[in-house]
Amino acid sequence: MRSLFKQATFGSFDGMTSLLGILVALVVSHTNPHTVLVASAGLAIAAAVGMGGGEYLSDSGGPGGLTRASVMTGATFAGAFIPVLPYLWVGGRLGFILTLAVIALISVAIAEIRTLDSRRVKAYAQTFVIVLLASGLSIGVSILLGVNG
Repeated sequence: MRSLFKQATFGSFDGMTSLLGILVALVVSHTNPHTVLVASAGLAIAAAVGMGGGEYLSDSGGPGGLTRASVMTGATFAGAFIPVLPYLWVGGRLGFILTLAVIALISVAIAEIRTLDSRRVKAYAQTFVIVLLASGLSIGVSILLGVNG
């Protein structure tokens, strides 16, 4: 059971940071909300299949391999798509702010789960440093490529 919890944490964090990268690039380039939603759905599906498939292929046929791969797939999809759901109702700056709030809440949940194996301060620091790194790199690359509107 603990192994499945780790798979879910890993998958949701991977999906969320992948989404964050594409979302920042789309928002910085002033893309319309419908395009943000469609691109995020495509990313969520591709990331979920990739992570679940990778988990299944990396498993040496041991017991529970398909279960772990299924958990990874579902968690990755959820982590990549749930944060962008505000774009169903609002777009623009408000949609982006709401999405960032959802990402912050998911990050808190992931950090709390990680406190099972790590100290609380360390778990939070590591989780949020990676989220901020993903954001900063995405913004930097978007600006360097000239997609700043």
